[in-house]
Amino acid sequence: MTRSIPDYTASFNVEGLSAPVDIVRDAYAVPHIFGTNDPDVFFGLGVAHAQDRLWQMTLLRRIAQGRLSELFGRSTLAYDDFMRRLDLAEAARSSLSAQDDKTREALNAYAEGVNAWIEEINKGALGRGAPEFFLFESSIAPWRPEDSIAILKLFALQSSGQFQEEVLRARLSMLIPPARVSDLLPASFANDDRNIPRYFDQFPNARLGAIRFEPAELSRLSPLRSPNLNSSMLAWAATRNRTVSGNAVVAGIFDTQLAIPSLWYLAGLELQVGGVIGATIPGLPVILSGRNSSLAWSGTTSNIDDQDLFIEKLLDTGSREVLTPAGPRPIVSRPSVIRIRGEAPVTIRLERSENGPIVQSDLFGLSSVIPEGHIASLAWTGLSTNDTSISALMGLMTAKSTDQGFLAMRSFIAPAMKMIIADEENLASQFVGVQPIRDPRNAFAGSMPAPGWLSESRWLETGPGDTSEDAELSDPNSQTQIDRDIDNQAPSPEFVWADGRSFRLGRLTRLLEARDVHTRDGFVEYQKDTISPAARGLLPLIAKNLWFSEPPAPQGTLARRRAEALQMLADWNGDMNEHMAEPLIYTAWMRALQQRLINDELSKMAEGLPVIQTLFLERVFRDVDGASIWCDVVQSEEIETCDQIASLALDDSLLWLEETFGRGDLSTLRWGDAHQTALDHPILSWSRGFSFMSNIRLPFSGGDTTLFLGFSAGASEDPFQADFGSTFRGVYDLSDPNSSVYIASTGQSGHFLSRFYDDLGRLWRRGEYVPMYLERQLVNAGSVGTTSLLPQRN
Repeated sequence: MTRSIPDYTASFNVEGLSAPVDIVRDAYAVPHIFGTNDPDVFFGLGVAHAQDRLWQMTLLRRIAQGRLSELFGRSTLAYDDFMRRLDLAEAARSSLSAQDDKTREALNAYAEGVNAWIEEINKGALGRGAPEFFLFESSIAPWRPEDSIAILKLFALQSSGQFQEEVLRARLSMLIPPARVSDLLPASFANDDRNIPRYFDQFPNARLGAIRFEPAELSRLSPLRSPNLNSSMLAWAATRNRTVSGNAVVAGIFDTQLAIPSLWYLAGLELQVGGVIGATIPGLPVILSGRNSSLAWSGTTSNIDDQDLFIEKLLDTGSREVLTPAGPRPIVSRPSVIRIRGEAPVTIRLERSENGPIVQSDLFGLSSVIPEGHIASLAWTGLSTNDTSISALMGLMTAKSTDQGFLAMRSFIAPAMKMIIADEENLASQFVGVQPIRDPRNAFAGSMPAPGWLSESRWLETGPGDTSEDAELSDPNSQTQIDRDIDNQAPSPEFVWADGRSFRLGRLTRLLEARDVHTRDGFVEYQKDTISPAARGLLPLIAKNLWFSEPPAPQGTLARRRAEALQMLADWNGDMNEHMAEPLIYTAWMRALQQRLINDELSKMAEGLPVIQTLFLERVFRDVDGASIWCDVVQSEEIETCDQIASLALDDSLLWLEETFGRGDLSTLRWGDAHQTALDHPILSWSRGFSFMSNIRLPFSGGDTTLFLGFSAGASEDPFQADFGSTFRGVYDLSDPNSSVYIASTGQSGHFLSRFYDDLGRLWRRGEYVPMYLERQLVNAGSVGTTSLLPQRN
């Protein structure tokens, strides 16, 4: 098994190169690739990715293609079924011809590099390339250029949670009034839930069916993410007149599901226009956040609603037809065979209506909102068969100015984001990507599945989210540029912030406004900030009538522990430090409070809302639009107050803490005992024999709304486990090409026996960073080895 750990000092004669290539790995095994031309450099990146992350690359490809069941059997059939119906792999194949010549050349060279390493594995008996391949058949299909496009589309899919939220909103609307839906799922974008009809109004025959939850161990194989756990980005920058160095400083964060290896892989490419360094995804020959010698870039996920579900009405015409605004129309279909390990293959039909692919799935309860005699289709901008997003990123990497960078990004499709680009003179931001243009007559406004046969439900067109041709240039005398498109509704002064991400934005805004000038190290400190703005805003609201009002109580009683907990929280500054007790008490209380508020109204459906909804709690305790009604227990004759429920919930949390951590002094509790990183391997974690070597669980600071993110999915077994976090962080100072710093949540290697498997992870959890250099001399100084690739001579 150790033979699959690559020798970073070896030389290989390979086919596909025109000249020698050096892969110089720095002290943390970050590859810096040097060649005489760009295709050879991309070839080298393909080799480096395959050396360190071949299993991860092939797994991502299988998820995108809907081919997991070939390895994992029936347990992943629902995932494959969904992805086959989306037909993402075919859309990627069709998009290949839409790329510019430079990008196609790079994709081809990259694929040749991956395949060259696969050939070396077979030729040199290099342990099948990764330990995971010993668990499955060892043959590895050659890498193709369209595989990289498919992985970028998969990343876009996991960055959008709109389809899942539409289903949840529809289910909620069948139980509670629209205003109460607004409490749990705040109005998104330009929508106002109070003016949106209930799902029953459009579909009287709809029945609220049961929902099937996927096993937790399969979540890292899912092509979809829960609405609260979709991948996201956050970027900000300071102009040159507001930095100590006199040049712009750019900061970028990528938030994704925690796993090992990380989604991110650091790399440097020495292209003909100069060096480029930053974060890649194994399988993609582009740097999504980073810098070159002239400019730096990163982005913030825009909450553009880029997905819509449509309910299609089947017609009893003897053929497979659906109703459209123009009358009956046939469904286009073709067969697709899903091979299942240990079982006979399953044949499904890939169907499309005029609105998009037909999706038949139990994932996230989709089937539970489809009325009898109907089917569902999905429209999504990322389904484009002329997706030039990878060409846009390729052009950005080689741009020399903000103008060139944004010109390249005009062809970007998905995921939609607000991009910040800075060069030595300018700092600018602009929306990049495509968004749907909806008919203003659409009753659901994209918030719930809509009737596919109504013309007003359909998209009018898709187009760029920003109608202005030019990027928004920042005034050099202004303080900072923050990508604020986290939500398109400005927070009201009377609220803390609009949602969890906006809590983070609010904290960041206050940190930036507190200083007149900024530095790289200052931006690093902001990324490491563990103050919870949610705690600072919610505790005075929820506990204001409980603080200092508790009567004296004997030692050892629940009343005494309640008073002690309230006193500790009153003295707490909101720091979610792993060594402190207060974050654990606060989070346990908020979890118990939400359960008490929603369980009586939602019953079993409350299981689908395990994440603490900070805005919901705020709305209830501010009584926004009558939201305090949640405090009244529906089944009781008495009308309970919110103070009563808050006190009972605090008792619930204290009892839970006692049962879980023992009956000791509350001050001895530690947030890090409950809040640990869920850096689990997507496959090896299933095996007791491998999991202790492959998985990493460490105490972790931060929380759901801190900049140093450690988001908990709320699973009943480990409700405060950190399942989602800032898996990549970078800060780029344009005053010095060698002063930028980066960190990813795990090491470069995906091999659990490699010393580079978790070395970066230990730095990441402590808030430390590593440098990356544009100058080869500095890269060589700390190198752990150089892999030499030589053209094979016939």
